[in-house]
Amino acid sequence: MKELWEFCRKLNNPERLGLLKRIYRLKASGSTVNEAVEESGLGQSATSQYLKQLHELGLLRRERGGRLVGYYADSSEATAKIAEIACMMYRRFQKADCDMSFVSILGVMGNAARARMVAYIAQGGNGDKIALAEKYNKPTRIITRDLEPACDCGLLRLGHDDTYVYQPPPDPIAQRIVELSA
Repeated sequence: MKELWEFCRKLNNPERLGLLKRIYRLKASGSTVNEAVEESGLGQSATSQYLKQLHELGLLRRERGGRLVGYYADSSEATAKIAEIACMMYRRFQKADCDMSFVSILGVMGNAARARMVAYIAQGGNGDKIALAEKYNKPTRIITRDLEPACDCGLLRLGHDDTYVYQPPPDPIAQRIVELSA
């Protein structure tokens, strides 16, 4: 579960996601750090750090050739959950006009406490604010604050009786992230 939250948290960064998208689009040819710097407009240090983090998540394979380090689309080192989502993203990123509607879900599901509550409600758990406050041992105002982003991105809606209701996202990547968080 922790690796999925970390995955969502790190990919919620537009620069990291942009680098991943670029390398996934390049397929087998991959990218060196210098090529990624030129393409992204980011600094050398930030680009190297982002690529290293994507590699550590298991989303990229890294190969050293002399002084150059190449990064390639390969999620074989990722945990099963992350590899499944990476595969879905890989297929989407191959399209020039790929839809990035799942990005807002990454921000919501990148927070461990929020992800737990959203997954619980998605599985049919009691979405009543008071019940959630008791289950997670938090004041209702904190529950409201924690779940507000999930309402903003459309994962949850607040009913008239102060009960959160799960709204399955239309995006298959977002839907799978929520399912795997349960």
